[in-house]
Amino acid sequence: MKNSLQSAIDAILNKECVVFPTETVYGLGANALCSQSVNRIFELKNRPPSNPLIVHISHIDQILSVATSLSPLEQKIFEAFSPGPLSLILPKKKEIPSNVTGGLDTVGVRIPNHPIALEFLSAVNLPICAPSANISGKPSPTTYEMAQFYMEGKAVILDGGTLDIGIESTVVKVEGDKIYILRSGYITTEMIAEKTGILPCENTAQEHHSPGTRFAHYKPKATIITFEGQIPKASKNSALLFLNKDIDLSEYSHSFYFDTVRDYAHALYYTFFQCDKLNISTIYCELPPNHGQGVALRDRLIKAAQ
Repeated sequence: MKNSLQSAIDAILNKECVVFPTETVYGLGANALCSQSVNRIFELKNRPPSNPLIVHISHIDQILSVATSLSPLEQKIFEAFSPGPLSLILPKKKEIPSNVTGGLDTVGVRIPNHPIALEFLSAVNLPICAPSANISGKPSPTTYEMAQFYMEGKAVILDGGTLDIGIESTVVKVEGDKIYILRSGYITTEMIAEKTGILPCENTAQEHHSPGTRFAHYKPKATIITFEGQIPKASKNSALLFLNKDIDLSEYSHSFYFDTVRDYAHALYYTFFQCDKLNISTIYCELPPNHGQGVALRDRLIKAAQ
């Protein structure tokens, strides 16, 4: 029997965790106002405690329940991309426990764009902090099957099927009139510039404010080898992930072709998961162009290869 919304609400009120779908990946959520509940996330994931979590809310009016302020530029960005795959780094309220933020004085906040997530967040009426519902370092779950594989018997799981986007949210921080992208995602620099008139830039000195930037991530069991241009010679029991149609696939026991960068990003983690089930030993991954949504996909592939 699949878990119900009421069982998810009961779990949160009992200081347990809930796996819920978003448009990006499945999240492992807990009450962001209860440090005991938050600790359960780190236990289930084996997640480093210095890696901050993102707080999920159901409406923009709830921002000031977790953050102390929201500037006009921050509000403009949030309204432009919410609900959606963008997380905004804001100064945190004292009510948010330090284990949510990795000891930082800032907190990441977002409104996910998924009907089940929004129904859950609205019904529980609490800010829910949630990283991806995987074991730390492994590919994030983008299907109900993957969420079950990682968290069956450990947490209530809400079934959202296969998710739309497949990689984590873009994380943004505003400083004065400057916009910084701390973690690339589906929302690109070009999209933000179009909505704000400001071209975002990087601020690597502040990447620690964002999850997914300081530790090895997104790794399947197989060795990941990235390439551009000429395709590497296949090794035994290998798979190929690629965008270029005009190649010889005869050497590869398994190959996965993607029509677009968006399709590639959407399928990436599930493809890694499939390769694990096939006991693939090496996965050769073509790097996409380093612009638009290719930036986020390159980031995930390079991290997986580290």
